[in-house]
Amino acid sequence: MQDEGDFIDYYQLLQVNAGCDVEVISLSYRHLAKKYHPDHPKTANAALFKQIVEAYNVLKRPDKRAEYDVVYQANVGSPTAHQRLDIGIDEKVALSDAEMQRNILLLLYKRRRSSALDCGVYGFHIQTSFGLCDDLLDFHIWYLKAKGFINMNEQGMLVITVEGIDHVISLHQPRPSEKYLMAPASDRDS
Repeated sequence: MQDEGDFIDYYQLLQVNAGCDVEVISLSYRHLAKKYHPDHPKTANAALFKQIVEAYNVLKRPDKRAEYDVVYQANVGSPTAHQRLDIGIDEKVALSDAEMQRNILLLLYKRRRSSALDCGVYGFHIQTSFGLCDDLLDFHIWYLKAKGFINMNEQGMLVITVEGIDHVISLHQPRPSEKYLMAPASDRDS
Protein backbone atom coordinates (compact mmCIF):
# COMPACT_ATOMS: atom_id res chain seq x y z
CA MET A 1 0.00 0.00 0.00
CA GLN A 2 1.11 3.60 -0.51
CA ASP A 3 2.71 5.93 2.03
CA GLU A 4 1.00 9.07 3.24
CA GLY A 5 3.42 11.16 1.12
CA ASP A 6 2.13 9.78 -2.18
CA PHE A 7 -1.51 9.47 -1.14
CA ILE A 8 -4.03 8.51 -3.81
CA ASP A 9 -7.73 8.76 -2.98
CA TYR A 10 -8.85 5.25 -3.91
CA TYR A 11 -12.49 6.10 -3.26
CA GLN A 12 -12.37 9.01 -5.67
CA LEU A 13 -10.40 6.92 -8.17
CA LEU A 14 -13.12 4.24 -8.12
CA GLN A 15 -15.81 6.95 -8.08
CA VAL A 16 -17.48 5.65 -4.91
CA ASN A 17 -18.42 7.08 -1.53
CA ALA A 18 -15.90 6.30 1.23
CA GLY A 19 -18.69 4.72 3.27
CA CYS A 20 -19.94 2.35 0.57
CA ASP A 21 -19.91 -1.42 0.89
CA VAL A 22 -17.64 -3.80 -1.00
CA GLU A 23 -20.36 -4.66 -3.52
CA VAL A 24 -20.55 -1.07 -4.76
CA ILE A 25 -16.75 -1.01 -4.97
CA SER A 26 -16.80 -4.23 -7.03
CA LEU A 27 -19.43 -2.88 -9.43
CA SER A 28 -17.51 0.34 -9.96
CA TYR A 29 -14.22 -1.52 -10.35
CA ARG A 30 -15.62 -3.80 -13.07
CA HIS A 31 -16.97 -0.83 -15.00
CA LEU A 32 -13.77 1.24 -14.75
CA ALA A 33 -11.39 -1.68 -15.34
CA LYS A 34 -13.25 -2.58 -18.50
CA LYS A 35 -13.26 1.04 -19.65
CA TYR A 36 -9.53 1.72 -19.09
CA HIS A 37 -8.14 -1.75 -19.84
CA PRO A 38 -5.10 -1.52 -22.14
CA ASP A 39 -6.88 -3.72 -24.71
CA HIS A 40 -9.84 -1.33 -24.99
CA PRO A 41 -9.41 0.45 -28.34
CA LYS A 42 -10.88 3.86 -27.52
CA THR A 43 -10.37 4.49 -23.80
CA ALA A 44 -7.22 2.49 -22.95
CA ASN A 45 -5.09 4.00 -20.18
CA ALA A 46 -2.56 1.54 -18.75
CA ALA A 47 -1.42 3.80 -15.89
CA LEU A 48 -4.97 4.55 -14.75
CA PHE A 49 -5.92 0.89 -15.14
CA LYS A 50 -3.01 -0.10 -12.88
CA GLN A 51 -4.15 2.40 -10.22
CA ILE A 52 -7.74 1.15 -10.44
CA VAL A 53 -6.60 -2.45 -9.92
CA GLU A 54 -4.41 -1.37 -6.98
CA ALA A 55 -7.31 0.56 -5.42
CA TYR A 56 -9.67 -2.39 -5.81
CA ASN A 57 -7.17 -4.86 -4.35
CA VAL A 58 -6.92 -2.69 -1.23
CA LEU A 59 -10.58 -1.74 -0.78
CA LYS A 60 -12.04 -5.20 -1.38
CA ARG A 61 -10.23 -6.68 1.64
CA PRO A 62 -11.51 -5.55 5.05
CA ASP A 63 -8.07 -5.68 6.70
CA LYS A 64 -6.31 -3.68 3.97
CA ARG A 65 -9.26 -1.29 3.72
CA ALA A 66 -9.10 -0.58 7.47
CA GLU A 67 -5.38 0.25 7.13
CA TYR A 68 -6.09 2.45 4.12
CA ASP A 69 -8.94 4.24 5.93
CA VAL A 70 -6.48 5.43 8.60
CA VAL A 71 -4.31 6.98 5.87
CA TYR A 72 -7.42 8.28 4.09
CA GLN A 73 -8.71 10.02 7.21
CA ALA A 74 -5.29 11.59 7.87
CA ASN A 75 -5.20 13.01 4.33
CA VAL A 76 -8.84 13.83 3.64
CA GLY A 77 -10.07 14.38 7.16
CA SER A 78 -13.46 12.72 6.83
CA PRO A 79 -14.22 9.53 8.74
CA THR A 80 -15.06 6.37 6.83
CA ALA A 81 -15.68 3.62 9.39
CA HIS A 82 -18.52 5.47 11.13
CA GLN A 83 -20.23 6.12 7.80
CA ARG A 84 -20.07 2.44 6.95
CA LEU A 85 -21.87 1.46 10.15
CA ASP A 86 -25.13 3.18 9.33
CA ILE A 87 -25.16 3.04 5.54
CA GLY A 88 -28.15 1.28 4.06
CA ILE A 89 -28.30 -0.90 0.99
CA ASP A 90 -28.80 1.28 -2.04
CA GLU A 91 -31.92 0.43 -4.06
CA LYS A 92 -29.77 0.05 -7.19
CA VAL A 93 -27.61 -2.55 -5.42
CA ALA A 94 -30.67 -4.57 -4.39
CA LEU A 95 -32.07 -4.39 -7.93
CA SER A 96 -28.68 -5.39 -9.32
CA ASP A 97 -28.64 -8.39 -6.95
CA ALA A 98 -32.12 -9.45 -8.05
CA GLU A 99 -31.13 -9.18 -11.72
CA MET A 100 -27.94 -11.18 -11.14
CA GLN A 101 -29.87 -13.91 -9.33
CA ARG A 102 -32.35 -14.08 -12.21
CA ASN A 103 -29.46 -14.34 -14.68
CA ILE A 104 -27.79 -17.13 -12.69
CA LEU A 105 -31.07 -19.04 -12.48
CA LEU A 106 -31.69 -18.53 -16.19
CA LEU A 107 -28.21 -19.87 -17.03
CA LEU A 108 -28.82 -22.95 -14.87
CA TYR A 109 -32.33 -23.35 -16.33
CA LYS A 110 -30.98 -23.28 -19.90
CA ARG A 111 -28.30 -25.79 -18.95
CA ARG A 112 -30.93 -28.13 -17.40
CA ARG A 113 -33.12 -27.83 -20.53
CA SER A 114 -30.25 -28.59 -22.89
CA SER A 115 -28.85 -31.50 -20.88
CA ALA A 116 -31.19 -32.71 -18.15
CA LEU A 117 -28.84 -35.41 -16.81
CA ASP A 118 -25.56 -33.48 -17.12
CA CYS A 119 -26.80 -30.06 -16.07
CA GLY A 120 -24.25 -28.91 -13.50
CA VAL A 121 -22.24 -25.72 -13.82
CA TYR A 122 -19.14 -24.96 -11.78
CA GLY A 123 -19.20 -21.79 -9.69
CA PHE A 124 -16.14 -20.40 -11.46
CA HIS A 125 -18.02 -20.62 -14.78
CA ILE A 126 -20.80 -18.48 -13.34
CA GLN A 127 -18.22 -16.15 -11.80
CA THR A 128 -16.41 -15.58 -15.10
CA SER A 129 -19.62 -15.44 -17.16
CA PHE A 130 -21.00 -12.60 -15.06
CA GLY A 131 -17.76 -10.97 -13.85
CA LEU A 132 -18.45 -11.59 -10.16
CA CYS A 133 -15.89 -11.27 -7.39
CA ASP A 134 -15.62 -14.18 -4.93
CA ASP A 135 -17.73 -12.45 -2.28
CA LEU A 136 -20.59 -11.65 -4.67
CA LEU A 137 -20.59 -15.17 -6.08
CA ASP A 138 -20.73 -16.59 -2.55
CA PHE A 139 -23.58 -14.23 -1.65
CA HIS A 140 -25.69 -15.13 -4.69
CA ILE A 141 -25.07 -18.88 -4.28
CA TRP A 142 -25.94 -18.67 -0.58
CA TYR A 143 -29.17 -16.81 -1.32
CA LEU A 144 -30.30 -19.09 -4.14
CA LYS A 145 -29.50 -22.20 -2.07
CA ALA A 146 -31.36 -20.81 0.95
CA LYS A 147 -34.43 -20.17 -1.22
CA GLY A 148 -34.21 -23.75 -2.49
CA PHE A 149 -33.68 -22.63 -6.10
CA ILE A 150 -30.28 -24.32 -6.55
CA ASN A 151 -28.29 -27.20 -5.07
CA MET A 152 -24.81 -28.63 -5.35
CA ASN A 153 -24.52 -32.01 -7.09
CA GLU A 154 -22.07 -34.82 -6.25
CA GLN A 155 -19.39 -33.29 -8.48
CA GLY A 156 -19.58 -29.94 -6.69
CA MET A 157 -21.45 -28.28 -9.54
CA LEU A 158 -24.45 -26.00 -9.19
CA VAL A 159 -27.78 -27.26 -10.51
CA ILE A 160 -31.22 -25.70 -10.61
CA THR A 161 -33.96 -27.38 -8.56
CA VAL A 162 -37.63 -27.88 -9.40
CA GLU A 163 -38.38 -24.83 -7.23
CA GLY A 164 -35.82 -22.86 -9.22
CA ILE A 165 -37.39 -23.90 -12.52
CA ASP A 166 -40.84 -22.94 -11.23
CA HIS A 167 -39.44 -19.57 -10.15
CA VAL A 168 -37.88 -18.92 -13.59
CA ILE A 169 -41.15 -19.83 -15.29
CA SER A 170 -43.14 -17.59 -12.93
CA LEU A 171 -40.84 -14.67 -13.74
CA HIS A 172 -41.69 -15.00 -17.42
CA GLN A 173 -45.45 -15.43 -17.12
CA PRO A 174 -47.62 -12.39 -17.73
CA ARG A 175 -49.16 -10.83 -14.67
CA PRO A 176 -52.95 -11.09 -14.37
CA SER A 177 -53.28 -7.40 -15.25
CA GLU A 178 -51.36 -8.04 -18.48
CA LYS A 179 -53.16 -11.30 -19.20
CA TYR A 180 -56.76 -10.16 -19.07
CA LEU A 181 -58.14 -7.04 -20.66
CA MET A 182 -60.97 -5.29 -18.91
CA ALA A 183 -64.29 -5.31 -20.69
CA PRO A 184 -65.48 -1.93 -21.94
CA ALA A 185 -67.48 0.04 -19.37
CA SER A 186 -70.74 -0.38 -21.36
CA ASP A 187 -70.43 -4.21 -21.13
CA ARG A 188 -69.76 -4.14 -17.38
CA ASP A 189 -72.77 -1.94 -16.60
CA SER A 190 -75.35 -4.28 -18.15
